Amino acid sequence: ELEEDVQDIQKDLDDIKNAIVFIQQKISTHEKNPQTAPEKK
Repeated sequence: ELEEDVQDIQKDLDDIKNAIVFIQQKISTHEKNPQTAPEKK
């Protein structure tokens, strides 16, 4: 049971890391091109 909990937590952490990277990329892109509106994908 404990290993499953650990795997769930690791998945959540991966999701959080991916979200942080995504946000950082959006911020850095916005700083380089402040005039362009963010593209919707």
